[in-house]
Amino acid sequence: MKKQRTACPGHVSTLLGQVAIATGKVSIRGEHEHRDIVHILMEQAGARVTTKMSGQISLLIHGDLSGQVVVDLAREYSQKILDVLDEDKTGHHVCVVSSLGLSELLEGRAAPCLHDHIV
Repeated sequence: MKKQRTACPGHVSTLLGQVAIATGKVSIRGEHEHRDIVHILMEQAGARVTTKMSGQISLLIHGDLSGQVVVDLAREYSQKILDVLDEDKTGHHVCVVSSLGLSELLEGRAAPCLHDHIV
């Protein structure tokens, strides 16, 4: 059974109700934060955070991948980004926000979805 394509308004308005996963070194308000702190802050804002990719993921936080393990060396993509691309092929849109976007969401503001910039 093929999944219905999920419409994206071009932005993420809240973390509330999101199923989120992160890749790379994530910064909040310009400061690199330990992954556990990032997860706690997102959960406090209403997201369910996971470390395993699945069809339930609605949001990928795209941190700095420099010095990180990447599986697609040509595009410098992590496995989680490749998983998002695979989800896209099934019609399941996963919004992607940067560390800056995450900071905006944690402040209660919307963040642009960068999905189309990586696809």
